[in-house]
Amino acid sequence: MALRREGWLWGTVLALSIAAGAIGAARWMARGEHAPAPSPLHVEEPLSSSREEGHEQTIVPDLPPVPVLPPELRARPSDVETAPSGDGDEIDRLGEEMRLVQEAQRALDREPARALDLLERHRERFPGGALNEAREACTIEAMIALGRRDAAERRYLEFIVDFPRSSFRERLERRLRRER
Repeated sequence: MALRREGWLWGTVLALSIAAGAIGAARWMARGEHAPAPSPLHVEEPLSSSREEGHEQTIVPDLPPVPVLPPELRARPSDVETAPSGDGDEIDRLGEEMRLVQEAQRALDREPARALDLLERHRERFPGGALNEAREACTIEAMIALGRRDAAERRYLEFIVDFPRSSFRERLERRLRRER
């Protein structure tokens, strides 16, 4: 008799647990239906809206404009296990870095001197940046476009030492060979 009572007790506990779980799941799902829609992000305009035609391949792919997150959506160092070192928000820095390199790429065919200036600004602002490899490849292309072949070859030799497995290597070699 005690076994039957204990089985009945466990059965009741199990049934109540399942019912409570179902009620909790239903409430959780219903709450999602009434959640307010997120507000749209403000997107900064790219530095230049000009599109270069005939450029065989861009170094940094065409990406959508980098959104500027409102302060309440930005990660705070206390939210991240390992807070990034240095000043400023890492996302904003990467966005600025991307915009400089993309603008230099757009200027490369028509205004290689301007592209070189933008790349130098990138080098000064982001000496250890995430896009250093792309910046250096674009710098070599700008030097080739400006007819500074010797400087481009020297820079290329430094490039292959710094980035021996770079995906830009073949492209730069082709451009240097073509300019001979």
